[in-house]
Amino acid sequence: MDRLIWIDQICINQKDNAGKATQVKLMGQIYQEANLVVAYLGESVNARRMQTLFAELYFRMEGLGMTAESMYRHYLRESPTSRLEAVAEFFGNAWFQRVWIIQEAVFANRLRM
Repeated sequence: MDRLIWIDQICINQKDNAGKATQVKLMGQIYQEANLVVAYLGESVNARRMQTLFAELYFRMEGLGMTAESMYRHYLRESPTSRLEAVAEFFGNAWFQRVWIIQEAVFANRLRM
């Protein structure tokens, strides 16, 4: 089966600012029409910890119906050091510093990280 794969770092000339600006304007449409958007964040020693934390947060909100405030109180009682390190590394990733990540996250029908 044929597939069209868009890799912005390869498909957009990173040294041509004018060309990059033009392409960035089209990326919302590209992400909307994609079957799947994969955001590769690179290697991380804390990847499993973040996957577990996101799954846990989702279960607490959707499965148990916990509010953000009750989860905040719950997590305050725990020793947060390892979780905070994982969260800090995750959101410190260069992907979050790119301007068009909002388009990737908002317009994607399905987003995998």
